[in-house]
Amino acid sequence: MTPRCCRNLIACLSSLLLLQVAAGPARAQVEIGGEDEAALRALRQLVQLEADLLAQAQVERLDALELLRQAAADLEQSATLLSRAIQGTEGQPGDEDLIAEAASQLASRKVAIETALESSRALGRRVEEHARRLNSLRDRLARLEAEAPDTAGPLSGTWRVTINPGSEGGELAIRQFGTLFAGQYDLGSGRTGSLRGTIVSGRIKAEAIDSAFGKDRVFFGLISDDENELTGTWEATKLGTGRPAFGEWKARRKTTE
Repeated sequence: MTPRCCRNLIACLSSLLLLQVAAGPARAQVEIGGEDEAALRALRQLVQLEADLLAQAQVERLDALELLRQAAADLEQSATLLSRAIQGTEGQPGDEDLIAEAASQLASRKVAIETALESSRALGRRVEEHARRLNSLRDRLARLEAEAPDTAGPLSGTWRVTINPGSEGGELAIRQFGTLFAGQYDLGSGRTGSLRGTIVSGRIKAEAIDSAFGKDRVFFGLISDDENELTGTWEATKLGTGRPAFGEWKARRKTTE
């Protein structure tokens, strides 16, 4: 799908979503189904499409930066040729035709580097805009999922969680929507944030968004046969922070909603 098609689809889905959630938070208090479920699906599609557009814009910007680097090298080469043409050889002044040709090439490459620079800047603005929209859509999705009642699912409820190393403990509240889930955590250390992920065949993968550090950790785990215990490992998404880069975690069900 081309970027233009993606943007058109995003516009259509946005219109659909606005119609479905226009009634505000009160609409989310009814049972998920029909329009509410369609709104969640539409918003998830918007998030995925915007993520795809962001990734494509990032690749295009890297290509533009490489073109800018090459244009800068060409400009430097042309400046060197012009300097040599002006100096001439063996004490003789440079040939006027060679000087004119080198000067023309230098001017042409100056235009090329200005064009490459503007293209790079434009793509940089595109990357920032897609990133801003993606963050906004993700926040909106997290709010909608948190407000909507959960359907039956083994993860729904409140869990006492322990994260190692450090025996960091706290509570995790989760609502499950089919194979998707979202939640909020509050750790005894004072750290809070949200969690979103998937559960397929008892296997869990979740992304933690810390209120202070942003996208912080990815959790992997399994739910026990009696659906009352979670165990697994985690990996940091940001290295060089002075905090542990990986570890283990476990959780025990506190209540069932």
